[in-house]
Amino acid sequence: QHEPIDFKALSENGADAAFCGHTHNGQIFPGNLIVPFFNENAYGVKELYGATTIVTAGAGYYGPPMRFGTDSEVTVINVTFK
Repeated sequence: QHEPIDFKALSENGADAAFCGHTHNGQIFPGNLIVPFFNENAYGVKELYGATTIVTAGAGYYGPPMRFGTDSEVTVINVTFK
């Protein structure tokens, strides 16, 4: 999933986890302070609707080719199956 949206629908359709790479919490400060008001999980790991959701700040950008007051991020996720 590119954008961190529709976590309920993903869970209802059998997803155990959702991995989202996006510029949320990343591209331009102070945008990262506003985004959490519009997304159930704007950044980080959060359990929603019985699924684990992971949203990264991303390594690139959207729109203008810049980042201001934030960091790029590459996330390593270790998954263990039972």
